[in-house]
Amino acid sequence: MSSRGIVMEARGNKLVVLTQEGGFRKVRGLGDERIGQEIVLTAQRKLLRMPKGLIPAAVILILIALPAFWAARAEAHPVVAYLSLDVNPSFEIGVDRELNVRKLEAMNDDALPFVEGLQYEGLPAEKVMELLARRLAESSYLGTGGGAEVILAGVKLDAGAGNAVAQLSRQAEQALLSAAGSAQASGIHVTSLESTEAVREAAAAKGLSTGRMTVYLLAKSQGYNVSLDQFRSGAIREVLSWDGGVDALVGDSQKIGSEKLQEQLEREKKVAATALPPASPVRKASPAPQERPAGAAVRQQSAKPSASPKPSASPKPSAKAYKRDAAGAGDRSGAERIRDSRQRAEHRHWQGGEPKSFGDPERKRLEAEKLLKEKAEAARAKLDDKARKAWQKRRAEIEEALKRRHEEMERHAGQQRGHNEQRKPN
Repeated sequence: MSSRGIVMEARGNKLVVLTQEGGFRKVRGLGDERIGQEIVLTAQRKLLRMPKGLIPAAVILILIALPAFWAARAEAHPVVAYLSLDVNPSFEIGVDRELNVRKLEAMNDDALPFVEGLQYEGLPAEKVMELLARRLAESSYLGTGGGAEVILAGVKLDAGAGNAVAQLSRQAEQALLSAAGSAQASGIHVTSLESTEAVREAAAAKGLSTGRMTVYLLAKSQGYNVSLDQFRSGAIREVLSWDGGVDALVGDSQKIGSEKLQEQLEREKKVAATALPPASPVRKASPAPQERPAGAAVRQQSAKPSASPKPSASPKPSAKAYKRDAAGAGDRSGAERIRDSRQRAEHRHWQGGEPKSFGDPERKRLEAEKLLKEKAEAARAKLDDKARKAWQKRRAEIEEALKRRHEEMERHAGQQRGHNEQRKPN
């Protein structure tokens, strides 16, 4: 029976290896092993006893070497393509050139239970998608009444990745259809889209998945009255409320042009820039006082401060003025009369230097976007907290394994001493 371990120290053909159980073993190597390399521990490798003094040093070594080891692995297998999968849970999968999964992220709260505890690092994308599709089918997200709408959006980061996005989309669609058939879910509809890296970055800034952001941009470019709030939560079938759904935006055989997405994305950025409130004016610095020439007379200032003049009250319009405005109102349009009445109402309700807001839609939109950004930051902090807790749990497991190994070595040493004492001649 063989197992695997990571080389933590190499001196010639003597190696210190971290086993899968969290213990340290000293084994004989071939002489060409490197620190951080994963090797197979077979029966032919003779296990040697590790000195007691080496255990603390090994613990320090693993805490220092593991981050560098994982960073080296990430550089050796960079992500070349992403695929977002949207049902109601939204996921994003990152793969390397061999289509092995290197990243898997839950894009909303509904997706968190599906990725927790899922061992995906280095697995083929097809296998990971089958696991996700099976979990979605078991949770009835693929639909048992009316089916489900699924959006797949791929983004290629490396031009040398070839047709990685097309292969990912095909594997994901096959996994979803197979899982839906096993769960007897009928009417599932899968749409594959190809997006851009700029759209993915904009989606991350808005707290959306790439697929939802791509469909939103397509809908806006074709004149649909939609907002980002519609795409932030809820099932895809509920979001695509117009006739024809996503098929009305892009046909099965029509390829989305990246130019169309980029043009609409630029328009969205311009609208967002013009919607921001103007910056407050910078107060100019007051000029420095001029030096008084020598010998000039100094004016004596009175100790009693002069009273500041009271502001004059704004004149109150007379009854005749109101009657005159009312008489001339018949010559104006309804929009002008409404605007004048609103201005008078704002003048009457002046508070703290600013008028009350009478349902300003732009201000409401900015407040809603601010609230959604805060929710997205809270969700991201929650994910970071879960990752930290997982690392602390793994570290506690390693320390517990080291403690058990130390106790085992102490017990073995005690037995060996007792055996040696029994063999001593009387």
